[in-house]
Amino acid sequence: MKRTFMKKLSVLGLSLMLLGSTLLMNGCKDDTTDGPKADQNVYELISGSTKYSVIKAAIDRAGLQSVLSGSSAITFFAPVDDAFLVSRTDPSTLSDAELMKFLQNHLIMGKFTTGDFPQPGFITSEAPLGPNGEKLSLLTTRASGSTRVNGSQINSSTDATNGILHEMGDVVEPATIYDQLSFNPETPTFKTAIALEVATKGELEKPGTFTVFAPHETAMTAYLNEKNISISRLSPSDRRELVNNSIVNAQQLNYAEMTTGKVTTRGAELDVSVSGSTVTLNGSVKFRNKDVQCTNGVLHIIDGTLTK
Repeated sequence: MKRTFMKKLSVLGLSLMLLGSTLLMNGCKDDTTDGPKADQNVYELISGSTKYSVIKAAIDRAGLQSVLSGSSAITFFAPVDDAFLVSRTDPSTLSDAELMKFLQNHLIMGKFTTGDFPQPGFITSEAPLGPNGEKLSLLTTRASGSTRVNGSQINSSTDATNGILHEMGDVVEPATIYDQLSFNPETPTFKTAIALEVATKGELEKPGTFTVFAPHETAMTAYLNEKNISISRLSPSDRRELVNNSIVNAQQLNYAEMTTGKVTTRGAELDVSVSGSTVTLNGSVKFRNKDVQCTNGVLHIIDGTLTK
């Protein structure tokens, strides 16, 4: 009887171990894609669904089918038809060249699941829409279980034989500098400061060429705490200094191109020091995110303010 009881315990223990292993494997399974193993390429996935009729028509007119059905690994953000009802871009009004660039803003070379995206951080699209034809940056964020690209939500993801298709609830619009400040959870207070400078906000929403050094939220918090004031109550003169000292007109200053010396912003001359591959502004301010490419210039996120 004792031997039989021990045998039953052994079998039960083995069963529990197998069950635990199965649960552990399922718990670790990548849940960023839906459905069985891929048997269609990205273009076939789009063509086979009625919810992508607008973006498919745009792809066909622009001639992007070969890329979306090719052998190179790609990531494509496909807006559903309803997304275009509220989009600021109507694909039917774009020239063929404009349409191709618009679609390229939804295209990343290489396969990126939502788990591969920096959170928050930036990836580079194939859209050459910067002031000098630079490829635009896309901001990826995740909050409350939702992944967004330039503020547009990913509804679901499906593996393809040549990469991955992300279904988008909104169009991934080409972003201006002000757009990127608005999307980014790391720059809300500086974005508010610019929004209060109405003329400046308007400029950063339009075509042009600017370099903006945007203080990270932690830097803005420290700056306002030192003054014991909120951004909405900051004096117009202090707010203008904060904003103007952060904007360079008519130049795109990429991180790797900066040299030791001076940079003239709207409000002041900045001291730039380059040591090896590290750039420092005004003696102590470092870069947290650099070379965020926008349609109207480049955005850098820094760890301090550029006020006196």
